[in-house]
Amino acid sequence: AVLSLTGVYISFPQTSRAVFGLPPPPARAANVARFAPPIAPRLNLEQALAIARAAEPGASVAEVNLPTQSPQPAWRVSFRAEGAARPRVVQVVDATGALKADSARGADPASPDTVSPLMRRIHDGAGMGLIWQIVIFTGGLAPPMLGVTGLLMWLSRRARRRAVAA
Repeated sequence: AVLSLTGVYISFPQTSRAVFGLPPPPARAANVARFAPPIAPRLNLEQALAIARAAEPGASVAEVNLPTQSPQPAWRVSFRAEGAARPRVVQVVDATGALKADSARGADPASPDTVSPLMRRIHDGAGMGLIWQIVIFTGGLAPPMLGVTGLLMWLSRRARRRAVAA
């Protein structure tokens, strides 16, 4: 149930934020799709990581996203610093190799939304301990297992009906 509820929250962010009384997410440019496809980057992975690591020395890389089709395609590199509550995201402009202005150190405003990161953390089990990660793993296995057992039950019932009819 928890996985389902957090999944619904993550899948419908505008509605979920409204239900919790949070401000809507920042507006996107009209020509930027929510799930824009990746582009063929000019920088390679090593170059983008070197530029991003210079902005966050000592932090470990948690995630790297390729640049996508947008007015200013950028690599998104998430760093997890020791003791930090949430990852820090640094964006490297693919065309120039410069840091995006909003990802410069100190320019990232504290988000008033604390519910969305919590929902994401609960849903994927990041930093939650072994027991919760086992629950998440088991919850992920449940739908395919239910599908297989449902199919087996249907086939069994079908075979019984044929046997009775014969």
